Amino acid sequence: MDGVSMETDGTTGAMDLMDEAGRMLNTGWGEVSERLTMMAGRLGQGELGAAYLERYQPAATETTAAVEAHCRQPGRLAAVGHQCVDLYRTADQRIAGTFTSVDPAAPTAAPPADATLA
Repeated sequence: MDGVSMETDGTTGAMDLMDEAGRMLNTGWGEVSERLTMMAGRLGQGELGAAYLERYQPAATETTAAVEAHCRQPGRLAAVGHQCVDLYRTADQRIAGTFTSVDPAAPTAAPPADATLA
């Protein structure tokens, strides 16, 4: 990249890899989450277990929600990356069409006196 150009094929490939990593992360977390849920039913037995569970459950619930949110991020970032590539390609095609439609031999018209560069 030179600050103006995007390597669209390379960027698309990177977004595909990020999306795949996100899917793998979700699959792995799903397996761990299922095990934790199964094992949670064993907690809280007896007096000590009940005291442990009372402190464990809120933290476990909060941690589970945070991990699930983080597991979704790679897929979301990949989707936005793919949108950016599509927007770049569209803009690149539009501007390329403008350059090919300009007649270099045609005189350049001066902008109107009240034109601004806003």
